[in-house]
Amino acid sequence: MSAFALRDLSLTKIESRPLHGKPWEYLFYLDFLGHQDEPRVQNALGHLKELADFLRVLGSYPLGS
Repeated sequence: MSAFALRDLSLTKIESRPLHGKPWEYLFYLDFLGHQDEPRVQNALGHLKELADFLRVLGSYPLGS
């Protein structure tokens, strides 16, 4: 969570799911406010890539007007 907090990004949802066949290991889904083209979002995702075994961005949507 610190990767987002340090960059003042708001998490709107966090969900965890156990990894099948791997006790005490979890997969996390996060929703947050920001677009992947924003430098602070790129920095947060880069930070997470250093810490996580696996990271995938499922979508990034511009702010509606």
